[in-house]
Amino acid sequence: MKKFFDEFFIRIFSWIINNPWVVISLLLIITISAGLQLPKMKIVTDLKSLLPRDEIYKNDERIRDAFNIKDLVIIGVKNKKSVFNTDTFEYIKALIDKIELLNGVYKVRSLFSEDNISNTPEESLIIAPFVKKIDPKSVENSMKQIKNFEAVQGILVSKDFTLATILVELEDDAAKSRIYFEIKKTIVEEPPENEDKIYISGMPVFEGVLGDYMLQDFLVMIPIVSIIIIVFLYLTYRSFLLVGVSLIMIFVVDIWTLGFMAFLGQPLYLIQCVMPVILMALSVADEIHIFGRYFEECRDSSSSVKDRIIVVMQEMWRPVILTSITTSFGFLALVMTSMKPLQYFGIFTAFGIIGAMLFALLATPVALILFGNNISYKTSYISFDKSLARIGGFLFKNISWIRILIVIIMAISFTGMSKVFIQDNWLSNFKESSEVYIEDKMLNAILSGTNILNLELDTGMADGIKNPGFLKNVAKFQKQLKTIDWVGGSISFAQIIEKMNSELNGKHEIPDSRNAIAQYLLLLDGSTYERFWDHLHQKIAVTIFIREVDYIGGTIILSEIKSFLNKYLPDTKTTFGGEYMLTYHWVDLLKVDQIKSFLTSLILIFLVSSGVFWSFRKGVVVTAPIIMAVMINYGIMGFCGIPLSVSVSVCSSIILGIGIDYAIHLQNKFDVLRNEMDLEDAFCGIFRTAGKAIVWNAVVVIAGFLTLIFSQIPPNQKLGLVCSLGIATSLFSSFLVVPVFLISKNIKH
Repeated sequence: MKKFFDEFFIRIFSWIINNPWVVISLLLIITISAGLQLPKMKIVTDLKSLLPRDEIYKNDERIRDAFNIKDLVIIGVKNKKSVFNTDTFEYIKALIDKIELLNGVYKVRSLFSEDNISNTPEESLIIAPFVKKIDPKSVENSMKQIKNFEAVQGILVSKDFTLATILVELEDDAAKSRIYFEIKKTIVEEPPENEDKIYISGMPVFEGVLGDYMLQDFLVMIPIVSIIIIVFLYLTYRSFLLVGVSLIMIFVVDIWTLGFMAFLGQPLYLIQCVMPVILMALSVADEIHIFGRYFEECRDSSSSVKDRIIVVMQEMWRPVILTSITTSFGFLALVMTSMKPLQYFGIFTAFGIIGAMLFALLATPVALILFGNNISYKTSYISFDKSLARIGGFLFKNISWIRILIVIIMAISFTGMSKVFIQDNWLSNFKESSEVYIEDKMLNAILSGTNILNLELDTGMADGIKNPGFLKNVAKFQKQLKTIDWVGGSISFAQIIEKMNSELNGKHEIPDSRNAIAQYLLLLDGSTYERFWDHLHQKIAVTIFIREVDYIGGTIILSEIKSFLNKYLPDTKTTFGGEYMLTYHWVDLLKVDQIKSFLTSLILIFLVSSGVFWSFRKGVVVTAPIIMAVMINYGIMGFCGIPLSVSVSVCSSIILGIGIDYAIHLQNKFDVLRNEMDLEDAFCGIFRTAGKAIVWNAVVVIAGFLTLIFSQIPPNQKLGLVCSLGIATSLFSSFLVVPVFLISKNIKH
């Protein structure tokens, strides 16, 4: 079978060499066709697009439908003394009037629209907006009303009355990020005339800014990574031909991949924004190995260029194809995760890697036959070759100590792995110095919280919410919520009934009479508080405002909320939803997804490696180093306190996919040299030849990943650093572990 494939590929490469312009024309047609699709590409940054359509997602959708809950842009207007003045109120009203005209805005809630509940001897019960007109007396009166309605404090106004909110509800199908930028533009063009400050937050704000950051990253990082790759590629073999072919490849592969996505109608999700940079860094690996082997042939052979190319490609097709397939499988394992964007990230990155392989196998022979006549081996690198050979000799003579060192490293790494913890949140997508981060933190500090958790409490029967016992337990539950750190407040139907009873009967409590509650419901009909119960009077919504958004804090908060629910409402069916629940769930999926994707990747890589080498034992040889590399990586993360986040979670697949290449090239070269020389010479030879290309490959890829530190998005910066570390540990592990297996008497050659 091996002979059949060798002969098959020799015929293929002979045809390529004899028909270079046909190959060039074919590549041009494919690239232009893909490029024409790029204008169709869309960027999607919303939170819900990241989540699987599972129970949590469906619960949130059901709660939204039942209580007509919309996405919010939260605008805070702050006055250092008090917002209760005519100038501030006039600005707020003018701003609301402009926002209501924007396409996609469903409703604007504020002191000018939300109902107050009051009862006076002169006018009896009044359910009307807090602010009906703007004059000194009305403004003062509205402040008194707010002081008497504790439930809305921290929501419509801050408890110190220095900030008032404008809550912009958006249509479900609205272009949310566009609306945010239009609001921002309105505020910039017409700022407050007094010393009022404007702050904006909310998920649509985050999504809009992230989309803007992604575009900035493309414009900044792609030129940077191109320059870095050019510099490092030239330093590898001092070949302008290698630089030229690789530079064309990295852009062609990105065009193919993004064009294919656009053709299929697939958008570019937030988690995929690093994909073009990753592909640029990975695409050059095959070129480095093929050119490296060609330079060796130039040194050792005086045959024609055509004969050299055939010899090189006959040896290199197998490791190039195998490393590309195994790397792609490392990414394809992400299809086992729960998040569609992660799945698409894996699928299309794998597509790009296979595209890079095809380009290398087609374009490299063409480039060499057209421009490779003057290529020669650079004698300046002979000392580097000898240094690598000496490393090989050292490892060969000290293999027993190497085994002990591997055991020690694995034990230490395992200890570090036990310290790894999950931590992430949506706000971590922004730098602490960014405007979005600062404004959200400020609003969280002064309001009840900008992170919303929605609870649906289902009594199980129509008119069940009229039961005094049920509402009294809801009131007790809400009072206990105040004891939870990071929970700033909550509002529900129970508090509205307490307010009604206070105004009509002078008692701020749930009435004992079911009929009284029914009467209050009739009086509230048509008010802005209708959103807190369903039309059957079977369910109510409890809106909880939370200041802390990270995963660890969320675990504590949700645990305490569930504990209070079990205590006060044990027989009530409770459903969780809201952006807070979705962001928590987004991170919580990591626990299972990480294990599934890692094991899937490992199994696929092992099976493919074993199949291509026709040996399960060699499959073990090339798989073992990447297991060690992943352990070292997670061990370092554990000792350094680097948490496992959504962005970092893809690193294990990247490390597996890239790290396997180094072991494959070492094993393949050893098989070639072992037929020509004794064990020690062959062993030293793999470090001098394949080892050199591996080192250069690792350096270039690490440099490519490190460009992510220029990203506007902190998780991308972390991804770049962790992946660079992983590639370095993969190189280290391959140079340690592969020799142990190659020298072992249990492996036959």
